[in-house]
Amino acid sequence: MTAHPAPIATRARQAADHLRAIVAQDPDPRWRVREQALAHLRLAALLGIAPTDVITTDDELRATRKHDALILTVTDPADPAAVYRFSLIDPRYDDEPFRLLGQCPGCRGEAAYREIRTLADLAAAEWVPRTSDDGSLPEVLRAASRASVFLTDPGHCGGCPYTS
Repeated sequence: MTAHPAPIATRARQAADHLRAIVAQDPDPRWRVREQALAHLRLAALLGIAPTDVITTDDELRATRKHDALILTVTDPADPAAVYRFSLIDPRYDDEPFRLLGQCPGCRGEAAYREIRTLADLAAAEWVPRTSDDGSLPEVLRAASRASVFLTDPGHCGGCPYTS
């Protein structure tokens, strides 16, 4: 027998309670706490997991100002060995895509290589970019959803052949 998820109204109340609890932890009245919490909930909803399966931290590498960007780390509750890391450049905008992070084949730095707006986008990103036998850039870019996402990400290490 398949277990049914909680009713929508119950899950909505749980999300609202989660948001209130996060905001209450930080009395800072600025937007960032609430927007970070909403981004946290948005990723959990997109992936169909509980908010407790997402850990949110500041992404100082990609932020233009302190606390602007986030790293969201997800451990798959059905497969604890599967860990996904996402960057969110500006959590103030709910249409901002999450960027799936993976190891760059050129420098081994953690770089964004695919924009994730839907769960189907994550399915298309089952493999991280790899270099072909000749190390050609076109093969790496075929794995990336947009070349600009991958080539301009600040996660690349100095001297990486894939940075623009």
